[in-house]
Amino acid sequence: DTTLAWNALGQAWSESGDHAKALEFYERSVEARRKIAQAADATNTSQRDLLNAYRYAATQRGRLGQMDGVISDYQLHIVPLARMLVADNPDDSRTREDLALALMEYGSYQAYSQDQAQRSNAVAPLSEARIVWSEYLKNRADDATRDLTTTRRLLQCEAALALAYLAADAIPSARGAVDRGETIISSARKSWPDDRRLQSRIDELLRVRALVLEEQGRLDRP
Repeated sequence: DTTLAWNALGQAWSESGDHAKALEFYERSVEARRKIAQAADATNTSQRDLLNAYRYAATQRGRLGQMDGVISDYQLHIVPLARMLVADNPDDSRTREDLALALMEYGSYQAYSQDQAQRSNAVAPLSEARIVWSEYLKNRADDATRDLTTTRRLLQCEAALALAYLAADAIPSARGAVDRGETIISSARKSWPDDRRLQSRIDELLRVRALVLEEQGRLDRP
């Protein structure tokens, strides 16, 4: 499968810091995966492979600063494809997780955009993703590895959601998002005190919390 080789080359170039070269190979993978997915005998697996190929390419665009292209990819290709997989396989937990991941990534790119309209538009996808990660966190207490992954994702959602609410001037909702995040942090630090990726999510949530409190606690706010 040449697409596996292109993905491997894309990953290698990305790890070396050449994201433009990585994007070239991931775009080749997208084109090949699209042709496979459009075939009459296409399977759900081929559709999921196409979904991931789009995501990998979008990640490289993001690292190159091509934010309009990234957001367009999620809006026109990635999220619709993830929703189609859920519609076709409503009982498949993997497709629900794929959709939640796509929505979280889409909303996060919007929330950190320089465009205020994009930031406020992030509320809808992030709110939907947060529901799934909250459900998963309740149901994965016996699986430490997946529990950690879900915790990181939920913290990412809450931080980005708070930024989106700030852009929409919904300050109490932004405060609610960071408060929920702080509740998660309390137990997460005890469970995984040495996980650097988790600490990065915690640091970002606390940074956003400071922004929310700065806005909510302003002396000149009526």
